Amino acid sequence: MTCVVAFTLWPTPEGLAPTDEACEQYWLPRLGPATWLLWRLLVDELDDTGDPMPVDLVAAARSLGIAGNGGTSRIGRCICRLERFGFLTANETGWKVRTTMRTPAANPAARH
Repeated sequence: MTCVVAFTLWPTPEGLAPTDEACEQYWLPRLGPATWLLWRLLVDELDDTGDPMPVDLVAAARSLGIAGNGGTSRIGRCICRLERFGFLTANETGWKVRTTMRTPAANPAARH
């Protein structure tokens, strides 16, 4: 069983990369480990291969250790969570992935 979805880069001018320690410290507890690792995987793969990049969600779920019994529900929840927090947005061919993300520490106006 496969479920292939296309991902493209969504260049963001400001923010921290997923490999930045401050970004990880802020976003990891809010997103959860599987969602955080999915974002890192997508950004790393898109940086290496370019876009658009087809992703087999079943294989991605297996590589993240969240594969269930033949389904993609766990990785689907991760994708929904990334969208909810603004890391992904749907486009006409699949999903756009932010390459960086802001934190309140990087955005003083957001500290309330």
